[in-house]
Amino acid sequence: QQLGQMIVSGDLGADRPLVPEEIGQRFEVSRTVVRESLRVLEAKGLVSARPNVGTRVRPVSDWNLLDPDIIEWRAFGPQRDDQRRELSELRWTIEPLAARLAAGHGREDVQQRLSDMVGIM
Repeated sequence: QQLGQMIVSGDLGADRPLVPEEIGQRFEVSRTVVRESLRVLEAKGLVSARPNVGTRVRPVSDWNLLDPDIIEWRAFGPQRDDQRRELSELRWTIEPLAARLAAGHGREDVQQRLSDMVGIM
């Protein structure tokens, strides 16, 4: 959790090598915990592990920005304004379509209300 927050906040910049032994010492955790944490962060697109190269922080463009943890870390980090703007843009794109689709699958009174709401959006 803390390592992911450090990466997302920019404390550990892109292409920075992550040394498992240093991480273990810093957070006072075992190598097993470090390995599992790095696997989780790799699945989120935050780091990449390569044989003979090690584990490195990946650029923001490679991150899974829709991952719930990354959304939360960005929402409370230095990129919070960017995160809010991006989520708002996503909502503006998706919500009218979702409301229109929902309006076609409900009771008539609910359909009319949702259609009215779509018109307002």
